[in-house]
Amino acid sequence: MGKILKRIFRRVFGQFGNLVLALVAMAAWLLRPWRMGRLLQAVSLPRLREHRLRTALSVLGVALGVAMLIAVIIVNGSVGRGVSATVQDLAGKTDLQISAGSGGFSEELLAQARASRGVARAVPSIQQTVTVRDPRARGERLMLLGVDMLGEDDAYFRDYASSEIEEIRKDPLVFLNSTHNVLLSRSFAQRWGFKLHDSIALVTSEGVQDFTVWGFITDKGVGQAFGGAIGVMYYQAMQVAFGRGTNIDRIDVALDPQHKLADVERSLSERLGPGFVVERPANKGERVGRLLSGVKSGLTMASLIALLVGAFLIHNTMAISVVQRKREIGILRALGTRRREIVALVTLEGMLLGAVSSLVGIALGALLSKLLLVATSEAVSRTYMEIGVAHVSISARVFALGFVVGTGAATIASAIPARQAAKQRTAETLRTANFVDVVGPKRGISARDLAGMACLVGAWPFILVPVIFGMHLGAIAAAGVLLGGSALLLPRLVQVVEWSIRGAAARWFSVEARLANENLPRDVGRTSITAGALMSGVALVIGFGAFTHSFTSSLLSWLDQTLPGDLFITQSAPSAGTSSRNMPLDPGFYAKLAGIAEIESVSRTRIIDVPFRGENIKLVSRDLEVYDGRARFLMLEGEHSAVLQRLRAGDAMVSENFSQRFGVHAGDDVELGTQTGTHRLHVAGVYVDYTSDVGTLLLGRERYVRLLNDQRVDTFEVMLRDARDAPAVRRKVFASMGGEHDLNVLTSGEFRGALMKTTEGIFGLVRALELVALIVAVLGIVNAQFANVLDRRRELAVLRALGMLRKQLTKLIVIEAGLVGAVGTLAGILLGFMFAYLLLAHINVVQTGWHFPFRVSVRAIVEVLLLTVPAAALAGLYPALAAARAPVTEGLESE
Repeated sequence: MGKILKRIFRRVFGQFGNLVLALVAMAAWLLRPWRMGRLLQAVSLPRLREHRLRTALSVLGVALGVAMLIAVIIVNGSVGRGVSATVQDLAGKTDLQISAGSGGFSEELLAQARASRGVARAVPSIQQTVTVRDPRARGERLMLLGVDMLGEDDAYFRDYASSEIEEIRKDPLVFLNSTHNVLLSRSFAQRWGFKLHDSIALVTSEGVQDFTVWGFITDKGVGQAFGGAIGVMYYQAMQVAFGRGTNIDRIDVALDPQHKLADVERSLSERLGPGFVVERPANKGERVGRLLSGVKSGLTMASLIALLVGAFLIHNTMAISVVQRKREIGILRALGTRRREIVALVTLEGMLLGAVSSLVGIALGALLSKLLLVATSEAVSRTYMEIGVAHVSISARVFALGFVVGTGAATIASAIPARQAAKQRTAETLRTANFVDVVGPKRGISARDLAGMACLVGAWPFILVPVIFGMHLGAIAAAGVLLGGSALLLPRLVQVVEWSIRGAAARWFSVEARLANENLPRDVGRTSITAGALMSGVALVIGFGAFTHSFTSSLLSWLDQTLPGDLFITQSAPSAGTSSRNMPLDPGFYAKLAGIAEIESVSRTRIIDVPFRGENIKLVSRDLEVYDGRARFLMLEGEHSAVLQRLRAGDAMVSENFSQRFGVHAGDDVELGTQTGTHRLHVAGVYVDYTSDVGTLLLGRERYVRLLNDQRVDTFEVMLRDARDAPAVRRKVFASMGGEHDLNVLTSGEFRGALMKTTEGIFGLVRALELVALIVAVLGIVNAQFANVLDRRRELAVLRALGMLRKQLTKLIVIEAGLVGAVGTLAGILLGFMFAYLLLAHINVVQTGWHFPFRVSVRAIVEVLLLTVPAAALAGLYPALAAARAPVTEGLESE
């Protein structure tokens, strides 16, 4: 086992260490004209070569942190630019866009827009992302754009550069004779082998239908939107094919040059009313990007924690290196080297290691970003909105930022041990052997303890800092202060852990375990730094774990109360309404389902986006009969039966986060603008709802249909006379309607599982980054244990000379590593609880308006304990094996 482990370490880290040393040597050679460069070559390089593995581990730790930061920045930027680019590509030369949420509005408004002062051109547009069911590209997503591509005005906005469109314009009657003709982007067609006049099966509201390919558009402008997966149709044909009636999604407006954009924007907004949004295409991209701010913040925070853990590694390495070179530093001081030059030398050494780490991290980050982009795009598409980002967008500015941050973190981490090295008196360093000073914990309350306690107490006032730009920066600052305070108190925690298990160790533990426990506070500074790195990673896991568990528990409780169906029927997406992949179903489905004998009742749900006070909220409509006995609202304001009666009379109800965001409560009136005008709705109550992180307004289905003239359905919730008939009813539904539609018929458990899978997609990204942070922390334990073995060569040799067996020595060092891991894990769990509170009670409330009861994630704690403590012990195995095989005489002669 030992030989295999040794071989793995040498192969994995040996070549990497050689690369690191080569880069540092190159930098030292470039700096040779300066005194610091010569000192670096004469003093630092030999030491780095001597401890090649430890150097490689330190560089790798920082490199992983930089890689995570670079990858997250690249992915965040790529997603944001992808969304903005799609909006701009579809908009073309559009100056202003008129929209009214995902429900659309009647095209009769087009004439009104064209007649408005300052409007030179106005054209209709429909947009729908569909699932391809053709065997050649089954499951692919295609964005369809419905426009008046045969009109002169549309040609002003968008240039399709398509020879087929030019031919169609010459004789449009044949093309317009069918509602199932489409033009594809050339890249999409070539990728999947579609040729002229081929058919392509697409999912529509009416079911799966065949469309005919009438031509291709170039991969510029419109053709490159949505990652190139785009098709173009005549908008009135698309209205028929997708059951849209006379509704369109937006109007693209071009201005008369003699009028100012702001004036026309204001005029249109006043003329159309609050049910419509008039905005510039760039503003729409920014507004969509704000929806993803929570995801971006979570990923960035996880990457910064990993970088912080890597900085701990550099600090640990430099601190150990300084003490090991006390005699060398003393000689340099005796030869006339000044204190500031010693500080500069050690800091420069750390800076070079940081620079090498950053270069390696940048390369790793560029590779990692490609993998992370796929996972992020999939998670965002399922949870928030469909995005088409095919490539990562990498800029030199991002690489420069990664280099500066990584190098800066390593430089700062090296500055503290550099100052400590310069403070040593020359005579003292010359008399001292080349070993690490043993600094145990001080008795009584120290200044460090007071500072740590002050940080823990002083962090909480930061919560009172007002929200800025939609972010609770005060809570984020409080998390940083708590982390600093916990790091300051770690030496005291090390002492407490050693003291608490001392009695048990004396009675029941082996000799090796007792010695390992006694050694725990022996060099409390190094132990604390190593445990602190692990503490940061564990706190991240525990904090996000508690947040995830609290959210999912609340979500499941809400689902059990409000969605009691035995079967859930959707199209294209298993969780319609909360997924951007959903395709609404024909309302005629209702009569077909009602004819199945085993079905007791069917509830219809429709969820759309509508504008409200500058935000896009969710407007939800449901059949209210389901609440007579099967389901129940979780009310915060109002009584359930009274509110239900008011909903039947046409009143509305708002969600908890809607109430908080807009200051609306039971008894208030709200104005909702729709295509049929502005409607005053009385708010009957406030309830718990997790449909939208912006806010939800709920109406009975009859009231919704009257307001928006929209009878489509997102989800049919089926209640059976006997729940045991669910498999048989599912077979009947598929047999009678499954061939025509892309149906998902899910049982209650499957529907909840699909919702949880959608929700956990984002959480999974953060968990992956948490794992990297823990790996970096474990590398720190390997690093520290190597230094521990080297610095205690004589002590370990004496133990061997007194009769300690090799396996006992190995066991001693492994247990020490495990104890360090246990201290870091314990501190991380305690700090993680505080992080979780900040996330749940403050950061999340600001981001979403949802209040979740705090629930400790036992699973996260068990996972951390099973992962970190054994990993920490395993991290000490290779250094332990190396120490056990070292000749005893060599260790005794080391002084």
